[in-house]
Amino acid sequence: MRLLNYNVHHFVGANDVNHFVDINSLASLINNQEVDIVTLQELDVNTRRSGIALDQLAELAKRTKMFYKFGKTIDYAGGDYGIGILSKYPIVKSAFYPLSSSSEQEEKRGLLVCTLDLGHERELTVATTHLASQSNASRVLQAKEVIQLAKENKIDLLTGDFNATEKEEPIQVLKQGFEFDSRFKNQLTIPTQISTKKIDFIVKALNSAIQFHRQSVYSLESLSDHNMIIADFSLE
Repeated sequence: MRLLNYNVHHFVGANDVNHFVDINSLASLINNQEVDIVTLQELDVNTRRSGIALDQLAELAKRTKMFYKFGKTIDYAGGDYGIGILSKYPIVKSAFYPLSSSSEQEEKRGLLVCTLDLGHERELTVATTHLASQSNASRVLQAKEVIQLAKENKIDLLTGDFNATEKEEPIQVLKQGFEFDSRFKNQLTIPTQISTKKIDFIVKALNSAIQFHRQSVYSLESLSDHNMIIADFSLE
């Protein structure tokens, strides 16, 4: 199976036409790479920034023929802003959980959890998040909440922009429930041109039977200042 994680950084562009072109580019990559699951951060839905008539996740789902769920974190520019999951497999259960912050002035964050029906009585639970960008205290608090929610929801795969490197405390907290594969620690994700650190991740639950065979980073500078990650895995 193949999973793509990407902080799309609200699809940079000057007008609705450019935004549609960017979405088409990402949709083409998803289709050409035969991706099964996509997790995304920094999505716009019907905003003045990206187009009042444009639901970015719905448009991607249309172009890739995938099921989808959106997790709204904040109101933004007349519309919604948040995180999303696309899947070739039916989404049989989903939930969005707001995450806490150390200050009321901080941007709200959340965790989106989707359970996918893989067929043959097999399910896979995937979650994505975008942790706080300004406050390490908030990131640590949110990471602790993600660990608790992972236990309650039996999350198999966690993805997202964690806004922390592996040596920092938020990742050490997440390691209580998830395995950060050392084979992929040098696959840097930000910025795109001369990447200096890895803050975007695809990780599996501790003691999971999932086996990662490959993780690679790709740059699409026209879309984001983050590199995307594509991972191949099996449910062994």
